[in-house]
Amino acid sequence: NVSVQSLTQRSDMRLKDVVNDLNLKVSTIAQAPSFKYRLKNGDGTIMVGSSAQYWDALLPEVIHRDAEGILGMDYGVTALGSVIAVAKEVTEHERRIARLEAENAILRAQIEDLKAA
Repeated sequence: NVSVQSLTQRSDMRLKDVVNDLNLKVSTIAQAPSFKYRLKNGDGTIMVGSSAQYWDALLPEVIHRDAEGILGMDYGVTALGSVIAVAKEVTEHERRIARLEAENAILRAQIEDLKAA
């Protein structure tokens, strides 16, 4: 366990060559296993997590293998990518809802006009 008050990672775009956009979907994120667990050789502490095997298929960049082949996962990067993906889909849903509400208002007005005629 590592405990820090704050962790800052360099993230300046001037240091990056973007390879491609992260293409995660809410439905894929929602299918990720999440559970409470105890480490088999641990002190019995209940922890919360997910499965590195699941995320390895989606984002192999966040998975690390040790010399024995045991998988580790960068939860922070996984969470950030997931939150951004969810926010993008929610924003698109909000735009779609606004368009449908506007269309609905127009149709209601047309119905009222037809009733009045």
